[in-house]
Amino acid sequence: MTDVAILDTSWLLELYEVPGDSKRERRGTVVKQAEWAIQVGMLVTVPVLFEVADHIVRVRNGDRRRKLIKKYRNDVVGSLKKERLGRSSRLCAKTTFC
Repeated sequence: MTDVAILDTSWLLELYEVPGDSKRERRGTVVKQAEWAIQVGMLVTVPVLFEVADHIVRVRNGDRRRKLIKKYRNDVVGSLKKERLGRSSRLCAKTTFC
């Protein structure tokens, strides 16, 4: 049987450090878990993508919100492009938390 990590909303909120939804003390553990998930392969469901986006658009600081939106969009679109090309899809392949 092959291991696959299914990422939920809380993981992504921590990895993207969404203000109000992430805590510094959990980040180290989540990053280690994400490193494992990258090695075994990971899956992020469409509802999770929408939930994370909903949390991001609620960030009060406009600068921080725009930066998060841009980063999140680039990561999701980049992951989808890789999948279409038949490569291994990893949401965080080009992000700083991996």
